[in-house]
Amino acid sequence: MDSNAHSAEALTIPSELMGLLPRRTRVEGTGIGLSIGGLLILALAIYCAVSTGIDVVQQKQRRAALRSNNIVVTGWKVQLTPGGRGRDDKLKYNFAANGENYTGESRVPIGHLNVVVHSHVLRVRYLPENPTVNHPADWEWSPEWGQIIPLPLMFGMGMLLLTAVLMERQVVANGTSVNASITNCSANGKGGFMVKYEFRAEDGSEIKGSGWSASDQDIGTKICVLYLPRNPKRNQPYPGQLVHVVD
Repeated sequence: MDSNAHSAEALTIPSELMGLLPRRTRVEGTGIGLSIGGLLILALAIYCAVSTGIDVVQQKQRRAALRSNNIVVTGWKVQLTPGGRGRDDKLKYNFAANGENYTGESRVPIGHLNVVVHSHVLRVRYLPENPTVNHPADWEWSPEWGQIIPLPLMFGMGMLLLTAVLMERQVVANGTSVNASITNCSANGKGGFMVKYEFRAEDGSEIKGSGWSASDQDIGTKICVLYLPRNPKRNQPYPGQLVHVVD
């Protein structure tokens, strides 16, 4: 009886999991897409961070130059574009300097919006040697927080995708294989099933877990699960979606 029980248990453990640890692993399927997506998002976030940093430094230099040496003239409003929820409206204006016409843009603080809306003219401050450096004279530059706020979100999203792959790889490479009993199974709406299961760890503790399954599983069915002995709550069904063992 014991021999049959051990044979039945061994059948749920794939042969590639029987070797020495750490196992050789390979990112496959969905894992490749998540890895590429995470790297692209991180690369874009780094590019945006560098670009924003350069832009902030340039704005600071222009602001300092205008404060120390400027000419103020009367310009005229060309267009006022609503900034949307939580953002300042954007003003486009023209002015004349050194016999030529120039165009500028600026965000309009809420405190000055009413005057800008009801007037077609405004005072413009510009740099005599370079009129392309200009700004409305009635308010200061304000930080472009709208460029900065998305960056932590982008970094977080990129790291989240990569971390999902790395965490699964850690379990697959170093996890202990064990038979687990299905306690619940339901379709997840993404081409697979979400299963819940129970197993007994090496230290005798009863552990519950959940994860993805490619097929529907009856309650009580035995499946292979990998877990980290030092932290049995880090567990998942095998094979998973992201990382497989290389034979």
